[in-house]
Amino acid sequence: MPFEMTWEEKGVLCRFHGQTSYEELFKVCTELWNHPDWGYFTYQVADFLDVSVLDLDETQAKLFAHFDKASALTCPVMRIALVAVNPDVLALAEAYVYTLTAPGWDARIFDDRDDAINWARNEHGPPVSREAAS
Repeated sequence: MPFEMTWEEKGVLCRFHGQTSYEELFKVCTELWNHPDWGYFTYQVADFLDVSVLDLDETQAKLFAHFDKASALTCPVMRIALVAVNPDVLALAEAYVYTLTAPGWDARIFDDRDDAINWARNEHGPPVSREAAS
């Protein structure tokens, strides 16, 4: 599989490699949205450093931002760190970040995996309870 997911207490680390497609990205999102602790998660790190080809266009990148905006209804606080250096992947990441307009959600692009993980894990406030999110 061209991705690996590492579940943590308050979020997930996703590492993609090789050729990655829209369908595979959607599968990762679906697994995340269906996780029993989804409403308690506060971060996601999507690492594209080892991706050789990202089979995705700008419209699809923006569509993921719209999916995430809808997901904010059940997970009100989220930091999304996108890690990339490939110019094609960076262009798609920028389209996603520009399109994501969910209150309580923040997305940023990094060129260093450790910086991305540290930002995602350490700079967020306390998790929001399900009751406060309702």
